[in-house]
Amino acid sequence: MNILLINHYAGSHAYGMEYRPYYLGREWVKLGHEVTVLAATHSHLRTSTPPIRGEFTPEEIDGIHYVWVKTPPYQGNGVRRLLNMLTFVGRLSRRCAALADQYRPDLVVASSTYPLDIFPAHRIARKSGARLVYEVHDLWPLTLIELGRMSKWNPLVVLLQWAENFAYRKSDYVVSLLPNTLEHMRAHGMAEEKLRYIPNGIVTADWSAALEPMPREHAETLAALKQGGNFLVAYAGAHGVANALDSFVTAGSMLRHERVAFLLVGQGPEKARLQRRARDLAASNVHFLPSVPKAAVPSLLAAMDVLYIGLADRPIYRFGVSPNKLMDYMMAAKPVIHAINAGTNLVEAAGCGLSIPPEQPQAIAAAVGKLMQMPPEDRAAMGQRGARYVMEHHDFTVLARRFLRAVGVRSPGGEDAVAEEARLRAAYSRRRRSGADEKYSPFNAANLFRAQEVERVLLRVLARSAPRALADARILEIGCGSGYWLRKFIEWGAQPEHLAGIDVLGDRVEAARRLCPAGVQIECGSAANLPWADASFDVVLLITLFSSILDDDLRQRAAAEGLRVLQPAGLILWYDFHVNNPWNPDVRAVKKNEIRRMFPGCVIEVKRVSLAPPLARRLVPYASVLAALLGRIPLLCTHYAGVIRKGTQTGETRA
Repeated sequence: MNILLINHYAGSHAYGMEYRPYYLGREWVKLGHEVTVLAATHSHLRTSTPPIRGEFTPEEIDGIHYVWVKTPPYQGNGVRRLLNMLTFVGRLSRRCAALADQYRPDLVVASSTYPLDIFPAHRIARKSGARLVYEVHDLWPLTLIELGRMSKWNPLVVLLQWAENFAYRKSDYVVSLLPNTLEHMRAHGMAEEKLRYIPNGIVTADWSAALEPMPREHAETLAALKQGGNFLVAYAGAHGVANALDSFVTAGSMLRHERVAFLLVGQGPEKARLQRRARDLAASNVHFLPSVPKAAVPSLLAAMDVLYIGLADRPIYRFGVSPNKLMDYMMAAKPVIHAINAGTNLVEAAGCGLSIPPEQPQAIAAAVGKLMQMPPEDRAAMGQRGARYVMEHHDFTVLARRFLRAVGVRSPGGEDAVAEEARLRAAYSRRRRSGADEKYSPFNAANLFRAQEVERVLLRVLARSAPRALADARILEIGCGSGYWLRKFIEWGAQPEHLAGIDVLGDRVEAARRLCPAGVQIECGSAANLPWADASFDVVLLITLFSSILDDDLRQRAAAEGLRVLQPAGLILWYDFHVNNPWNPDVRAVKKNEIRRMFPGCVIEVKRVSLAPPLARRLVPYASVLAALLGRIPLLCTHYAGVIRKGTQTGETRA
C-alpha cells in the first residue's frame, strides 16, 4: 500500500522533532508499505534544517520518502509563523494533482497540528481514490481560543474552524491522540463511527540499542552537580507558554538552599525569559542546557534522580494530553512529578510518580522533598513501574499496526472484517434508536437477575480455576462495552492497572474510559486484531461477544486472537447464546461444535445457564424464585457459561 502522510512539523533522528510521523512511517515500511512524508523545511521544533534545493526537495531516511516543502524561517508565534504555515499549505495545494499522480497513494493522512492541511490532503485523496485520514494532535482552533485567548471571531480562528469542520465531515477516519474528544468532534460534524484513538508512543527497542552519550556540555554539568552531592530534578522538552515552566523555576528558587539542582534541557520561545526569571529569583541551583539529539535522550534522563512534566492549568486539557516527553520519562525508569490537570494521567495509571496540581511551585517543592526522603530502592521501583507500563501499552511497533487496522488497512480477507464491524455499529445504533437498550439497564429486573447469575457463575469458576490470585492476575475483556464486567473484577479484588478491555464501538469505549477507574486500559478496535503481545493475560473474558459476530472468518480470527494473548496456564471465561433468537437477526447462536472448532486443542467446560430471556422478562418482576427454579432446567436455558483452557488434548465440551 502507498501511504502519503502530510505533517508540517515531521522530523526524524537526523533533524529532531516531531518524531511520531517518523516512527509510524518506519514501522509501516517494515510491514511492506511505501511511505511518503510531506513536511516543511522550517519548523521551530527541529534541531537542524533539512536540505533545500528548490520548492520540493526529496530525501530518503530509513526507507521513508521525505519531501521537504520550502517554507520561510520564523521564530515565536508571530506573523512569520503564520506565513510559514500558509506557504506550506499553499505550495501543496498548487501541486495536488502532480502529487497524486506521482505517489498514487492508497491512504492519505493529514497530520499537522493545525487543520489547514486537510484541504490539499482531501484533493489528493479524491484524485487518487485514496482513503482520507485526519489525525488530531491538538484541538485547533479551540486551543488558540482557550490557551491563546483569541476571539472565536478572529479571522484566523474562523478559517481554522472551517478547516476543522471540513476535516470531520470529509475524512473517512479521524485518528485522535487525545482520548476524550468524541463529544467535541461530534458537535463539529463528525459521525461518531469515524473516530479512532491511537495515543502517542515510543520505540522501546531504541532504549536497548547502542545509544549516543550526552554532549560534553551536559555530561560535565551533571558530573559537577553530582560531585557536589545534588539531587537532580530535570525537565527535558520544549520551553513554551503551555509548558508552564515558571512554576518549576520558582520551585527551584524555593529549594536553592538545599542540595538539589533543577535542570531545564531544551529550546523554545520562553527560554530566554525563564533564564531572566531564574536570575531575578537568585536561583543559582536552576540550570539551563540546550537540546540533545534524540539518541542521547536515554543517557541524559538516566543521569537524573527525578523528572518533571507540567502544563498550564487550562480547560483545553479536559480532552486529555499525549506528551511525547512523558513516554521518554517513563522509559527512563525514573520517578515522575506530574503537574497536569487533564482527562488522562499515565503517571497515576502506572503508579510511577507523584501527581500534583498544575502551576503550584509549593506543590512541586513538596513533591521533590518527598521523593528526596524516599529510600532509593522505592524510587527505583516506582520508576520501573513506568517503564513496564510504556512497554506494554505505548510501543510504536504496536501503535503503527493498530493505526493501520483502525483505518481499514487489513491483511487478505480483511474487507469482510471491515464490513462485519460496520454491521455491528449499525446494529447497535438501531438498538439505541429503538429503545431496546432499556432491556440491558441495571434497573431492568430481568437483566439484573441475569447479571447476578453470570456473576455467580464467574466467581465459582474463578474460585476453582483461576491461575493466580485476582490481585495479581492480568485480565482482558474482548467486547467490553461500557466496562461493566471490568468494574466487577475490580470489586472482586483485581487491580485496575492489570485490566484491559477492547470494543469496536467508539461511544461504548468512551463510556468505559469515563466509568472505569484510572489505570484500566480501554482500546477501540477489532476483536480480530488485538493490540497486545502474545501471552499478555491470565484471564480473557468473552461475554456475549461471538453471538454478535455473524461472519465465520471474523469469529475464527477473534478466537485465535483470544488464545494468542492468553498465558499458557490462563483461562477464557465464556458466556454466550447457544440458542438463536428468531426476533433478532443481529445475533447468531454459538453451538458446541463451533466452540470446539474455534478453540482447537483446548479443554472446554461449559454448561447451560440462563432462563430464556422472554420467560425471564415476564417472570422475574413477579416470581423471581420460580424463574430461578426454571433456570435450573437445561432445556429452558439459552446460554453456555464456563471455562476454556489451553491444552494438548482434544477439546472436551461438557454441556
